Amino acid sequence: MARKAKPNGIVVYRGPSLINGKPIVAIITALVRDSKNPKTGKKSAHLWILPDGIEPHKAWKIDADKCVCGDCPLRKVENGKRVCYVQLHQAPLAIYRAYKNGKYPTLAEYPEALEKLAKKELFRLGAYGDPTAVPFELVKPFIDVAKRWTGYTHQWRQDFAKPWKNYLQASCETILDMAKAVTDGWKVFRVVPEDNNVYLENEVLCPSNNGAQCERCGLCNGRKRNVYITVHGTGKKFFHHE
Repeated sequence: MARKAKPNGIVVYRGPSLINGKPIVAIITALVRDSKNPKTGKKSAHLWILPDGIEPHKAWKIDADKCVCGDCPLRKVENGKRVCYVQLHQAPLAIYRAYKNGKYPTLAEYPEALEKLAKKELFRLGAYGDPTAVPFELVKPFIDVAKRWTGYTHQWRQDFAKPWKNYLQASCETILDMAKAVTDGWKVFRVVPEDNNVYLENEVLCPSNNGAQCERCGLCNGRKRNVYITVHGTGKKFFHHE
């Protein structure tokens, strides 16, 4: 008899979003098989935060994605276009459908998941969705065993995001927001326009600009440096922040 394959992911949380109380699900993937994301690297595991009860691309169309994206200015701009580089009909949809088909056990059902993640080079907090929508204490055990992690939040102004300080970068699009976040004790990840020429002494260019993979960098862990990156993805033409 063939040995049953180990699950490639687990459900970390099902319940109300800390952002607005709507139902969400948090899933960690790539625990067994290699990741297909060339930017983060093959040996990276990923946390996905998805609306529960509606497919992610459909949730975006009716603004039901606020439970996982909050007030992120990249999820939708005034003309209804999407700046965020995440293609909702691709990986998020596939993961959501796998979840609905019962492919992902819970940690209680699959405690080896912690051991699997510990063997990975990177734990990516938020391949889609804002990690602060999920109770911090449920993700912390995975952070504790990870070799390195990266993560970002647009909810850094909110009280419920405070436990994530020193684990996530504050996502900012303006220098004023960056100054506020730094004053509040956050390390910052700032997205800048392609024609931007205003950089600050206390921030560095994301090493991916020179081909570095996240799993070998780990700079965006909320503790090391303020980082900036040029807007990228298919929606970058809709990005107009200074």
